[in-house]
Amino acid sequence: MKIWIERNLEEANLLNPAFLSLIIYFSAQGFFHESKKNMPYVFSYLIASIVLHKQTRFAIPKTLGTKFGSWLAKEENTRFRISYPKRTKSLKPYVSEAILFGCSHDLFRFSDENLTPVKTIQKSDYHNIGFTPEVNLCFEKAAFCGRWISISGKPETIFALLGVKP
Repeated sequence: MKIWIERNLEEANLLNPAFLSLIIYFSAQGFFHESKKNMPYVFSYLIASIVLHKQTRFAIPKTLGTKFGSWLAKEENTRFRISYPKRTKSLKPYVSEAILFGCSHDLFRFSDENLTPVKTIQKSDYHNIGFTPEVNLCFEKAAFCGRWISISGKPETIFALLGVKP
């Protein structure tokens, strides 16, 4: 992983630890909201891969009624399933950095391989900050994905559907 000052502009903007830690925070918050359980940290890598990839972000369902396995099985989502391992592997160091950043800035706590949201950030909070509509959408999709994944099964099951081991 490159040190901060050696990162190119796109990498520094899109994959910066503050932005990614908010993606992780909102996914953990959504997970907790839906299941009343803390999110296994390995889901941070999955959800970042979904949310940061624009085509996948727009392909995820609008409601929790569509099961993750059913969504993956659709022919139009084959590209996500095929590209997931490579995309997630390339994101891994950035997501790991974001987990450390989020823990050190009290967004969430890491314990027993789970992430627990610590702060409470409401939708109105980040909409009023002046983020772009695309950034706001990323946060909303991250929260939805956290809720969606929380009702989709154990990490082993979800990653098996993707053809990988966590």
